[in-house]
Amino acid sequence: MPTHTRPIPVLSFFSGAGFLDIGFLKTRRFYIPWHNECHAPFAAAYKHGVPLVVRNTDGSRVSNPKKIENLKHAQKVMQEAFDGNRPSMFGVIGGPPCPDFSRAGKNAGGNGQNGKLTSTFVNMILGLRPDFFLIENVPGLLETKKHRVFLFRMLKKLGEHYAIDLQILDALEYGVPQTRRRVFVVGICEERIRRRDHADIFGKTDKIMDIDVSESRSSREVENDLKHLHWFCWPEPKYPGLATDYAKGAKACPKELSVGACFAKINGHPNAGDMFQAHSMKFCAVKEGDVSRKSFKRLHRRRYSPNAAYGNNEVHLHPTKPRRISVAEALALQGVPPLYSFPAEMTLTDKFKAISNGVPVPLAESIAKSLAQFINKEVKKTKWRK
Repeated sequence: MPTHTRPIPVLSFFSGAGFLDIGFLKTRRFYIPWHNECHAPFAAAYKHGVPLVVRNTDGSRVSNPKKIENLKHAQKVMQEAFDGNRPSMFGVIGGPPCPDFSRAGKNAGGNGQNGKLTSTFVNMILGLRPDFFLIENVPGLLETKKHRVFLFRMLKKLGEHYAIDLQILDALEYGVPQTRRRVFVVGICEERIRRRDHADIFGKTDKIMDIDVSESRSSREVENDLKHLHWFCWPEPKYPGLATDYAKGAKACPKELSVGACFAKINGHPNAGDMFQAHSMKFCAVKEGDVSRKSFKRLHRRRYSPNAAYGNNEVHLHPTKPRRISVAEALALQGVPPLYSFPAEMTLTDKFKAISNGVPVPLAESIAKSLAQFINKEVKKTKWRK
């Protein structure tokens, strides 16, 4: 069976500081000829940091700095990315802003200022008609009833052209020293899937569309329906079964996933001195491993970190020192390679915000590898009909 030996171009939206892109680039099975980031400090971080990790990569420019809602039409993006010549195969990846779907956010959903960008992204995908796509977001998009209705409305639109699968993955199980659950949606153009005799592949797409997602049904009921439908070869976790509840872990934390081991790898990092200064006695009073409160969560050296979602200067406390963790330490908790760094002129607020928004690199790389393997095995090389 022929395989796709040349790297496949991928267009990256909501690129941020480049963590998701690094995961794809590290596989050497994909390259990114075009990426979009409208927040100038994040674009500068991408330009500075990505080439440090992935050599021979043109991470020196943001292809388009406009907001996605101002990109006008997909043809303009195709012209910028490929000079108007559609390649034999390409994909689209991106994680639209998630605060409106987060349980800790405003819960405004698809009607919120950020939530609307998910609809815009879906429309852009349908306009570009890539051969495959990946969408990342917070689990609240699936687990909260009203958000789930919105999600499935988007999936129904995409399902007219794509076989769709979705899964909630925890970065902790993929070698990241942090419990961080995210929902991922993968779509493959139906005309490109090789084994069309596998009726259950396309049947499962239809079944996803047919699942009752009314607000009368619980999150667990919907998840029980979905867990039997997966056809995409999602990556196998390296550490399956680790508890996602930081305080009540059912299994001991492997040393390589502990905060202590994580921080030991970052000596001499350019961002090691970047941290918010302590101005409260709480920095001395909170015991190691106490993450019971909403703020002033102190990490433990022999455990993994809770979700690294930082905002309003609220950053986890160092396990043993009376301070918040540094930018270098926060990058390490996201599994970002030690060679990566932020430019010195970037503000602390933007640095921590970029870290919070990013997809953990080992998880991104695992998904990218699975996607590449699936393409080699199941996807035709010939162009699909528009």
